[in-house]
Amino acid sequence: MSQPVTVVVIYSLSYTGTTWLNFVLGSHPDAFALGPCDRPLGLARDNAPQACRVHGASCPFWPRFYESWAEEENFFLHLARLSGKRVIVTNNPLPQGGGKALEHPDVVVKPIYLVRDGRAVADSYASKFPNLSFLEVCRDWLAPSFHQFQWDLDDPDRLCLRYEDVLADQRGMLQRVGRFVGLDYHPRALRFWEHDHHPAAGNQGPIFMIKQFQGIPVSGHSRDRAFYEEQYRKLLENPDHQFEADRWHERRSTRELFLFDMICGKRNGELGYGRDRFTADEWLTFSAEWSVERGESDKPGPVSEEVTAAVVADAALPAPESPPAEPVVAVVESHLPADEPKQGALAGTPALAGRGVGSVGASGPREGASGAVLAVIALAVVLGVLSLMAASGVFG
Repeated sequence: MSQPVTVVVIYSLSYTGTTWLNFVLGSHPDAFALGPCDRPLGLARDNAPQACRVHGASCPFWPRFYESWAEEENFFLHLARLSGKRVIVTNNPLPQGGGKALEHPDVVVKPIYLVRDGRAVADSYASKFPNLSFLEVCRDWLAPSFHQFQWDLDDPDRLCLRYEDVLADQRGMLQRVGRFVGLDYHPRALRFWEHDHHPAAGNQGPIFMIKQFQGIPVSGHSRDRAFYEEQYRKLLENPDHQFEADRWHERRSTRELFLFDMICGKRNGELGYGRDRFTADEWLTFSAEWSVERGESDKPGPVSEEVTAAVVADAALPAPESPPAEPVVAVVESHLPADEPKQGALAGTPALAGRGVGSVGASGPREGASGAVLAVIALAVVLGVLSLMAASGVFG
């Protein structure tokens, strides 16, 4: 029987700060920051020089790993034995890959579920793929994984973390994770770039910071290079500097935030993030635009109580506490996609691309004039209901 090995598995969506957390948790004398495990699991032995994302062909660890790894030996047990670490930190294993390797009697899994404000996640993806509209990002890429992501604060066998909370109290996070995993972390683990890491995969930003510290040349153009150079400089000057991660506040328009709220706002609120507020004029304007351009629904659906409370709100006045007595017709619908597969936000899982709210600037309704007529009728109903609400004093 082998010595039991603890594998910390971080489950997260893409663009959630997972690589950063992986390096921080791996910056302990008894821990190894692996990154996503499926790449090294599937790497051919003759490609061993390509395994390490920091040192490349000069890596002293991975070539030895593949030379000594017998096919029948469990990947994580061999990694722990060769590295001398009793805790391996990985993230988002594929069910038929790393997930199978975790199913071993000598592997103790410690799951951490990491979330981030969906607006920041969508913004990061949209910034990396500017050819996609924000609608496509929210509806086709983010929504399927976002709605399926498991989150249970009451489960004692998992640790649920919000990325923003982690950044706000990084030392507290280390203590909390340490208790969960069984390690005593020193605050210098937060200076992950000063530790020896051999990740086989991960985001290039934190990897870039490690290379900067070690004086390793960075080939090609690193995405967001200027941003990480600035963060690295600030961290060197002040070890307590809070890593700056949320740039969506400045980059996303009110119209884009409205679209996000229609598709993912309710779920984002369930994860503990406040929903955006919009004036009645903004709600009417944006709803009409999305409805006319959508052209994909035979008839508008009702506005839910959540939408009424979160969306129909003047900046200076509270939103109505309950929906009006008469049903309100919405000019915006949000649909979970359900057609052709593409890579989703949940790493290692497919997203479902399908129908939903259309984007402003599209060629027009695909179902002819009937969609536009229905939209105009729906808008008239909304205007009438809002007029009644205003007359009854809802808006002050």
